[in-house]
Amino acid sequence: MKRPWSIARLAPIVVVAVATLVYNTLPAITGLLARQLGFDSETLGAFGSADLFGMGMGALAAIAVMRNTSPRATGAIGLVVLLVADLGSAISGSAAALVSLRALGGVGAGLAVSAGYYMFSLEDQQRNAAASMLAQIALAVVAVAGIPRLAHLWGWRSVFVGLGLLLIPCLLLARQFSAGYKETNPGDLSGSQTSGVLWLGLISSALFNVAVDGYWTYIESIGAAAGITEDMISWGLSISTAMGLLGAVLAIVLGDRVHGSIVVACVIVNIIGIVASSYPSSWVYVTALSVYYVTLPIYFSAQFGVVMRRAASSRIAAQFTVSIYVGSLGPILAGLVANHYGVLAVRWFVVVLTAVSGVLLWLGFFSFYGIHRPSDNGVVSSP
Repeated sequence: MKRPWSIARLAPIVVVAVATLVYNTLPAITGLLARQLGFDSETLGAFGSADLFGMGMGALAAIAVMRNTSPRATGAIGLVVLLVADLGSAISGSAAALVSLRALGGVGAGLAVSAGYYMFSLEDQQRNAAASMLAQIALAVVAVAGIPRLAHLWGWRSVFVGLGLLLIPCLLLARQFSAGYKETNPGDLSGSQTSGVLWLGLISSALFNVAVDGYWTYIESIGAAAGITEDMISWGLSISTAMGLLGAVLAIVLGDRVHGSIVVACVIVNIIGIVASSYPSSWVYVTALSVYYVTLPIYFSAQFGVVMRRAASSRIAAQFTVSIYVGSLGPILAGLVANHYGVLAVRWFVVVLTAVSGVLLWLGFFSFYGIHRPSDNGVVSSP
Protein backbone atom coordinates (compact mmCIF):
# COMPACT_ATOMS: atom_id res chain seq x y z
CA MET A 1 0.00 0.00 0.00
CA LYS A 2 1.37 3.43 -0.98
CA ARG A 3 1.69 5.96 1.85
CA PRO A 4 1.08 9.68 1.21
CA TRP A 5 4.16 11.90 1.00
CA SER A 6 3.46 13.92 4.15
CA ILE A 7 5.81 16.44 5.79
CA ALA A 8 6.68 13.83 8.42
CA ARG A 9 7.70 11.39 5.69
CA LEU A 10 9.58 13.94 3.59
CA ALA A 11 11.47 15.38 6.59
CA PRO A 12 14.08 12.60 6.94
CA ILE A 13 14.55 12.50 3.14
CA VAL A 14 15.46 16.20 3.11
CA VAL A 15 17.60 15.94 6.27
CA VAL A 16 19.64 13.03 4.89
CA ALA A 17 20.13 14.79 1.53
CA VAL A 18 21.46 17.95 3.19
CA ALA A 19 23.51 16.11 5.83
CA THR A 20 25.34 14.12 3.13
CA LEU A 21 25.85 17.07 0.78
CA VAL A 22 29.58 17.49 1.50
CA TYR A 23 30.13 13.76 0.94
CA ASN A 24 28.14 13.82 -2.30
CA THR A 25 29.97 16.90 -3.65
CA LEU A 26 33.50 16.09 -2.49
CA PRO A 27 35.05 16.41 -6.00
CA ALA A 28 33.65 19.95 -6.35
CA ILE A 29 34.66 21.01 -2.83
CA THR A 30 38.16 19.52 -2.96
CA GLY A 31 38.66 21.08 -6.39
CA LEU A 32 37.68 24.45 -4.93
CA LEU A 33 40.11 24.07 -2.01
CA ALA A 34 42.89 23.13 -4.43
CA ARG A 35 42.27 26.17 -6.63
CA GLN A 36 41.70 28.86 -4.00
CA LEU A 37 43.79 27.60 -1.07
CA GLY A 38 46.45 25.65 -2.97
CA PHE A 39 45.92 22.41 -1.01
CA ASP A 40 47.94 19.48 -2.34
CA SER A 41 46.53 16.02 -3.14
CA GLU A 42 47.57 14.63 0.25
CA THR A 43 45.66 17.33 2.13
CA LEU A 44 42.62 16.93 -0.12
CA GLY A 45 42.69 13.18 0.48
CA ALA A 46 42.84 13.77 4.22
CA PHE A 47 39.85 16.13 3.95
CA GLY A 48 37.74 13.52 2.16
CA SER A 49 38.87 10.69 4.44
CA ALA A 50 38.11 12.78 7.54
CA ASP A 51 34.55 13.31 6.32
CA LEU A 52 33.97 9.60 5.69
CA PHE A 53 35.69 8.55 8.92
CA GLY A 54 33.60 11.02 10.91
CA MET A 55 30.39 9.71 9.31
CA GLY A 56 31.27 6.17 10.33
CA MET A 57 32.04 7.31 13.89
CA GLY A 58 28.77 9.22 14.01
CA ALA A 59 26.81 6.14 12.94
CA LEU A 60 28.57 4.06 15.63
CA ALA A 61 27.84 6.77 18.19
CA ALA A 62 24.16 6.62 17.23
CA ILE A 63 24.17 2.89 18.05
CA ALA A 64 25.82 3.55 21.42
CA VAL A 65 23.37 6.23 22.61
CA MET A 66 20.08 5.11 21.10
CA ARG A 67 18.79 3.53 24.34
CA ASN A 68 19.01 6.89 26.06
CA THR A 69 17.82 9.18 23.30
CA SER A 70 15.36 9.46 20.41
CA PRO A 71 15.57 9.84 16.62
CA ARG A 72 14.45 13.46 17.06
CA ALA A 73 17.24 14.24 19.53
CA THR A 74 19.88 12.26 17.60
CA GLY A 75 19.01 13.99 14.34
CA ALA A 76 18.94 17.47 15.91
CA ILE A 77 22.26 16.98 17.74
CA GLY A 78 23.86 15.69 14.56
CA LEU A 79 22.64 18.70 12.57
CA VAL A 80 23.89 21.15 15.24
CA VAL A 81 27.32 19.49 15.23
CA LEU A 82 27.39 19.65 11.43
CA LEU A 83 26.33 23.32 11.52
CA VAL A 84 29.17 24.17 13.94
CA ALA A 85 31.65 22.34 11.70
CA ASP A 86 30.50 24.11 8.51
CA LEU A 87 30.49 27.60 10.04
CA GLY A 88 33.81 26.84 11.76
CA SER A 89 35.25 25.88 8.38
CA ALA A 90 34.10 29.21 6.97
CA ILE A 91 36.13 31.20 9.54
CA SER A 92 39.21 28.97 9.51
CA GLY A 93 41.86 28.85 6.83
CA SER A 94 44.50 26.29 7.70
CA ALA A 95 44.56 22.78 6.31
CA ALA A 96 44.74 21.23 9.79
CA ALA A 97 41.67 23.15 10.96
CA LEU A 98 39.60 22.29 7.88
CA VAL A 99 40.47 18.59 8.09
CA SER A 100 39.66 18.48 11.83
CA LEU A 101 36.39 20.33 11.36
CA ARG A 102 35.47 18.03 8.49
CA ALA A 103 35.89 15.03 10.78
CA LEU A 104 33.61 16.77 13.31
CA GLY A 105 31.10 17.51 10.56
CA GLY A 106 31.23 13.87 9.52
CA VAL A 107 30.28 12.80 13.04
CA GLY A 108 27.29 15.14 12.91
CA ALA A 109 26.29 13.82 9.50
CA GLY A 110 26.57 10.22 10.71
CA LEU A 111 24.25 10.95 13.65
CA ALA A 112 21.69 12.74 11.48
CA VAL A 113 21.76 10.11 8.74
CA SER A 114 21.35 7.27 11.25
CA ALA A 115 18.25 8.96 12.65
CA GLY A 116 16.96 9.50 9.12
CA TYR A 117 17.46 5.88 8.12
CA TYR A 118 15.60 4.75 11.22
CA MET A 119 12.67 6.90 10.10
CA PHE A 120 12.88 5.31 6.63
CA SER A 121 12.65 1.88 8.24
CA LEU A 122 9.28 2.45 9.88
CA GLU A 123 7.19 2.00 6.72
CA ASP A 124 7.43 1.62 2.93
CA GLN A 125 11.18 1.12 3.29
CA GLN A 126 12.19 0.68 -0.34
CA ARG A 127 10.34 3.77 -1.59
CA ASN A 128 11.79 5.84 1.24
CA ALA A 129 15.34 4.68 0.44
CA ALA A 130 14.82 5.35 -3.27
CA ALA A 131 13.35 8.79 -2.58
CA SER A 132 16.38 9.54 -0.40
CA MET A 133 18.74 8.64 -3.23
CA LEU A 134 16.71 10.77 -5.65
CA ALA A 135 16.93 13.76 -3.28
CA GLN A 136 20.65 13.26 -2.70
CA ILE A 137 21.47 13.03 -6.40
CA ALA A 138 19.26 16.00 -7.34
CA LEU A 139 20.66 18.23 -4.58
CA ALA A 140 24.23 17.21 -5.42
CA VAL A 141 23.70 18.08 -9.10
CA VAL A 142 22.48 21.56 -8.15
CA ALA A 143 25.28 22.04 -5.60
CA VAL A 144 28.05 20.90 -7.95
CA ALA A 145 26.87 23.45 -10.49
CA GLY A 146 26.48 26.19 -7.88
CA ILE A 147 29.66 25.77 -5.82
CA PRO A 148 32.09 27.19 -8.43
CA ARG A 149 29.79 30.17 -9.11
CA LEU A 150 29.30 30.91 -5.42
CA ALA A 151 33.04 30.69 -4.75
CA HIS A 152 33.80 32.91 -7.75
CA LEU A 153 31.49 35.64 -6.46
CA TRP A 154 32.18 35.54 -2.72
CA GLY A 155 35.16 33.23 -2.16
CA TRP A 156 35.55 29.72 -0.79
CA ARG A 157 34.25 30.66 2.67
CA SER A 158 30.81 31.39 1.21
CA VAL A 159 30.45 27.73 0.23
CA PHE A 160 30.69 26.57 3.85
CA VAL A 161 28.38 29.38 4.97
CA GLY A 162 25.87 28.20 2.35
CA LEU A 163 26.16 24.61 3.55
CA GLY A 164 25.50 25.80 7.09
CA LEU A 165 22.46 27.85 6.10
CA LEU A 166 20.89 24.81 4.45
CA LEU A 167 21.00 23.04 7.82
CA ILE A 168 18.81 25.60 9.60
CA PRO A 169 15.49 24.52 8.02
CA CYS A 170 16.59 20.92 8.57
CA LEU A 171 16.63 21.58 12.32
CA LEU A 172 12.94 22.44 12.04
CA LEU A 173 12.27 19.33 9.95
CA ALA A 174 14.01 17.16 12.56
CA ARG A 175 11.10 17.97 14.89
CA GLN A 176 9.06 15.64 12.65
CA PHE A 177 11.23 12.67 13.68
CA SER A 178 9.70 10.29 16.21
CA ALA A 179 10.16 10.99 19.91
CA GLY A 180 11.36 7.47 20.68
CA TYR A 181 12.73 4.29 19.15
CA LYS A 182 10.48 1.28 18.84
CA GLU A 183 11.35 -2.28 17.93
CA THR A 184 9.37 -4.30 15.39
CA ASN A 185 8.61 -7.99 15.64
CA PRO A 186 10.88 -9.71 13.11
CA GLY A 187 8.33 -12.37 12.30
CA ASP A 188 8.33 -16.09 13.04
CA LEU A 189 12.00 -16.74 12.29
CA SER A 190 14.08 -17.81 15.26
CA GLY A 191 16.50 -15.32 16.80
CA SER A 192 19.57 -17.06 15.40
CA GLN A 193 18.02 -17.30 11.92
CA THR A 194 17.05 -13.64 11.95
CA SER A 195 20.50 -12.56 13.17
CA GLY A 196 22.29 -14.62 10.52
CA VAL A 197 20.07 -13.37 7.70
CA LEU A 198 20.46 -9.76 8.79
CA TRP A 199 24.25 -10.08 8.90
CA LEU A 200 24.15 -11.36 5.32
CA GLY A 201 22.24 -8.22 4.38
CA LEU A 202 24.65 -5.92 6.21
CA ILE A 203 27.72 -7.59 4.69
CA SER A 204 26.07 -7.42 1.27
CA SER A 205 25.54 -3.68 1.76
CA ALA A 206 29.12 -3.12 2.94
CA LEU A 207 30.62 -4.99 -0.03
CA PHE A 208 28.39 -3.17 -2.49
CA ASN A 209 29.35 0.25 -1.11
CA VAL A 210 33.06 -0.64 -1.20
CA ALA A 211 32.58 -1.60 -4.86
CA VAL A 212 30.65 1.58 -5.73
CA ASP A 213 33.12 3.95 -4.02
CA GLY A 214 36.11 2.13 -5.49
CA TYR A 215 34.66 2.24 -9.00
CA TRP A 216 33.60 5.89 -8.67
CA THR A 217 37.18 6.84 -7.81
CA TYR A 218 38.58 5.26 -10.99
CA ILE A 219 35.79 5.80 -13.52
CA GLU A 220 37.67 8.62 -15.23
CA SER A 221 40.99 6.76 -15.17
CA ILE A 222 39.41 3.65 -16.68
CA GLY A 223 37.95 5.74 -19.49
CA ALA A 224 41.27 7.48 -20.10
CA ALA A 225 43.09 4.12 -20.18
CA ALA A 226 40.60 2.96 -22.81
CA GLY A 227 41.39 5.98 -24.96
CA ILE A 228 38.20 7.94 -24.27
CA THR A 229 38.63 11.72 -24.57
CA GLU A 230 38.27 13.98 -21.54
CA ASP A 231 35.18 15.67 -23.01
CA MET A 232 33.45 12.34 -23.60
CA ILE A 233 34.30 11.17 -20.09
CA SER A 234 32.78 14.36 -18.67
CA TRP A 235 29.70 13.95 -20.85
CA GLY A 236 29.38 10.31 -19.84
CA LEU A 237 29.44 11.25 -16.14
CA SER A 238 26.75 13.88 -16.71
CA ILE A 239 24.51 11.45 -18.60
CA SER A 240 25.05 8.74 -15.99
CA THR A 241 23.97 11.13 -13.22
CA ALA A 242 20.71 11.71 -15.07
CA MET A 243 20.30 7.94 -15.40
CA GLY A 244 20.83 7.64 -11.64
CA LEU A 245 17.88 9.98 -11.17
CA LEU A 246 15.84 7.79 -13.53
CA GLY A 247 16.82 4.70 -11.54
CA ALA A 248 15.68 6.37 -8.31
CA VAL A 249 12.31 7.24 -9.88
CA LEU A 250 11.90 3.64 -11.05
CA ALA A 251 12.72 2.39 -7.55
CA ILE A 252 10.07 4.69 -6.05
CA VAL A 253 7.48 3.47 -8.55
CA LEU A 254 8.33 -0.19 -7.97
CA GLY A 255 8.55 0.08 -4.17
CA ASP A 256 8.46 -3.31 -2.45
CA ARG A 257 7.50 -4.99 -5.72
CA VAL A 258 11.22 -5.36 -6.46
CA HIS A 259 11.58 -9.17 -6.27
CA GLY A 260 14.47 -11.55 -6.68
CA SER A 261 14.52 -11.60 -10.48
CA ILE A 262 14.76 -7.80 -10.64
CA VAL A 263 17.65 -7.81 -8.15
CA VAL A 264 19.47 -10.48 -10.20
CA ALA A 265 18.88 -8.44 -13.38
CA CYS A 266 20.26 -5.32 -11.66
CA VAL A 267 23.42 -7.15 -10.61
CA ILE A 268 23.95 -8.58 -14.10
CA VAL A 269 23.39 -5.22 -15.84
CA ASN A 270 25.58 -3.51 -13.25
CA ILE A 271 28.45 -5.93 -13.95
CA ILE A 272 28.02 -5.60 -17.72
CA GLY A 273 28.32 -1.83 -17.36
CA ILE A 274 31.49 -2.14 -15.27
CA VAL A 275 33.19 -4.49 -17.74
CA ALA A 276 32.10 -2.56 -20.83
CA SER A 277 33.39 0.76 -19.46
CA SER A 278 36.91 -0.14 -20.65
CA TYR A 279 35.85 -0.74 -24.26
CA PRO A 280 37.68 1.74 -26.58
CA SER A 281 34.52 3.38 -27.89
CA SER A 282 32.99 6.63 -26.64
CA TRP A 283 29.37 5.57 -27.12
CA VAL A 284 29.99 2.22 -25.39
CA TYR A 285 31.67 4.03 -22.47
CA VAL A 286 28.74 6.45 -22.07
CA THR A 287 26.20 3.63 -22.39
CA ALA A 288 28.11 1.47 -19.90
CA LEU A 289 28.14 4.22 -17.27
CA SER A 290 24.46 4.94 -17.89
CA VAL A 291 23.26 1.37 -17.40
CA TYR A 292 25.56 1.04 -14.37
CA TYR A 293 24.12 4.10 -12.66
CA VAL A 294 20.48 3.34 -13.42
CA THR A 295 20.79 0.09 -11.42
CA LEU A 296 22.32 1.62 -8.29
CA PRO A 297 19.19 3.16 -6.69
CA ILE A 298 17.11 0.06 -7.45
CA TYR A 299 19.62 -2.34 -5.92
CA PHE A 300 20.38 -0.10 -2.94
CA SER A 301 16.71 0.47 -2.09
CA ALA A 302 16.07 -3.28 -2.40
CA GLN A 303 18.92 -3.98 0.05
CA PHE A 304 17.59 -1.51 2.58
CA GLY A 305 13.99 -2.61 2.14
CA VAL A 306 14.51 -6.33 2.65
CA VAL A 307 16.83 -5.82 5.62
CA MET A 308 14.49 -3.46 7.43
CA ARG A 309 11.36 -5.49 6.67
CA ARG A 310 13.06 -8.53 8.17
CA ALA A 311 13.63 -6.72 11.48
CA ALA A 312 13.00 -2.98 11.55
CA SER A 313 14.81 -1.66 14.62
CA SER A 314 16.88 1.31 15.69
CA ARG A 315 20.02 -0.82 15.98
CA ILE A 316 19.65 -2.41 12.54
CA ALA A 317 18.98 1.00 10.94
CA ALA A 318 22.17 2.38 12.52
CA GLN A 319 24.15 -0.72 11.56
CA PHE A 320 22.95 -0.37 7.97
CA THR A 321 24.20 3.23 8.01
CA VAL A 322 27.61 2.00 9.21
CA SER A 323 27.66 -0.55 6.37
CA ILE A 324 27.24 2.30 3.88
CA TYR A 325 30.27 4.14 5.24
CA VAL A 326 32.40 1.00 5.08
CA GLY A 327 32.46 2.03 1.43
CA SER A 328 35.20 4.52 2.36
CA LEU A 329 37.58 1.56 2.11
CA GLY A 330 36.74 1.27 -1.60
CA PRO A 331 39.13 3.94 -2.93
CA ILE A 332 41.97 2.58 -0.77
CA LEU A 333 41.52 -1.04 -1.85
CA ALA A 334 40.92 -0.08 -5.48
CA GLY A 335 44.11 1.99 -5.33
CA LEU A 336 46.09 -1.03 -4.17
CA VAL A 337 44.67 -3.07 -7.06
CA ALA A 338 45.47 -0.29 -9.55
CA ASN A 339 49.04 0.07 -8.28
CA HIS A 340 49.76 -3.67 -8.51
CA TYR A 341 47.79 -4.72 -11.59
CA GLY A 342 46.91 -1.54 -13.49
CA VAL A 343 43.84 0.68 -13.48
CA LEU A 344 41.77 -1.63 -15.69
CA ALA A 345 42.07 -4.38 -13.07
CA VAL A 346 39.93 -2.23 -10.78
CA ARG A 347 36.94 -3.35 -12.88
CA TRP A 348 37.42 -7.00 -11.84
CA PHE A 349 37.86 -6.02 -8.20
CA VAL A 350 34.53 -4.18 -8.39
CA VAL A 351 32.86 -7.00 -10.33
CA VAL A 352 33.81 -9.59 -7.71
CA LEU A 353 32.52 -7.48 -4.81
CA THR A 354 29.28 -6.68 -6.65
CA ALA A 355 28.69 -10.34 -7.51
CA VAL A 356 29.37 -11.50 -3.93
CA SER A 357 27.06 -8.76 -2.62
CA GLY A 358 24.28 -9.97 -4.93
CA VAL A 359 24.75 -13.60 -3.96
CA LEU A 360 24.64 -12.80 -0.23
CA LEU A 361 21.50 -10.70 -0.66
CA TRP A 362 19.85 -13.50 -2.63
CA LEU A 363 20.80 -16.21 -0.13
CA GLY A 364 19.74 -14.18 2.87
CA PHE A 365 16.43 -12.82 1.65
CA PHE A 366 15.12 -13.87 -1.73
CA SER A 367 15.83 -17.59 -1.39
CA PHE A 368 13.59 -17.56 1.71
CA TYR A 369 11.13 -15.05 0.29
CA GLY A 370 8.40 -17.52 -0.58
CA ILE A 371 8.45 -18.93 2.96
CA HIS A 372 8.91 -15.93 5.26
CA ARG A 373 8.10 -12.47 4.12
CA PRO A 374 7.75 -9.94 6.93
CA SER A 375 5.34 -7.19 6.12
CA ASP A 376 5.80 -3.53 6.97
CA ASN A 377 4.26 -3.92 10.43
CA GLY A 378 6.38 -6.90 11.37
CA VAL A 379 3.73 -9.57 10.76
CA VAL A 380 4.75 -12.36 8.45
CA SER A 381 2.60 -12.59 5.35
CA SER A 382 2.34 -15.14 2.62
CA PRO A 383 2.81 -14.23 -1.04
